[in-house]
Amino acid sequence: MVWAFSLSHRFSLQGAAFIGGAAVVGGVVSAVAAARGRSFGAAATIAGTVTVISWCIVLCSLPDFERYKPVPAFSRELQDRLAPGDVVAHYQVALPSMVFYLRRHVEQSFEAAKFVATVTSGKTVYAVLSADDYNSLAPEIGARTCIIDRRPTFEVKLRQVLKRQPLPELLLISNRCR
Repeated sequence: MVWAFSLSHRFSLQGAAFIGGAAVVGGVVSAVAAARGRSFGAAATIAGTVTVISWCIVLCSLPDFERYKPVPAFSRELQDRLAPGDVVAHYQVALPSMVFYLRRHVEQSFEAAKFVATVTSGKTVYAVLSADDYNSLAPEIGARTCIIDRRPTFEVKLRQVLKRQPLPELLLISNRCR
């Protein structure tokens, strides 16, 4: 539980401390009830604890995850910038909802050469990619690009959590800087 509390502070999700506290209290109360031979009381405590935790997740924590979804913010940023001939591209990320938000085609690239060719094509390009991919592709792109926006994303792998690595960042870049 100590690990869960430190994890909750790292990601600062609303309700995480309450959820951890409710789990500890519910666990202790149900363990005491079970030790006293009150199995119905232990089971009722566990059921009540799970219910309280579930409601807190639904009402507090899940809405707070919205800040880790970069597509709405990136799309708002692009609304005023996009012209009819501009290209919107993604490199090594799957964000299909951006098509819905922008109401236009989004090119998907999973190969570095294809993405670099898109950015250096001479058209105005707006692209979403990870910060690590941007750093590794910048020398290949060679063209002047700028970071328009950056957002953390909650695509977390267990090894990242255990090593206490920061959340991965997605960048919105362009080859036409203001």
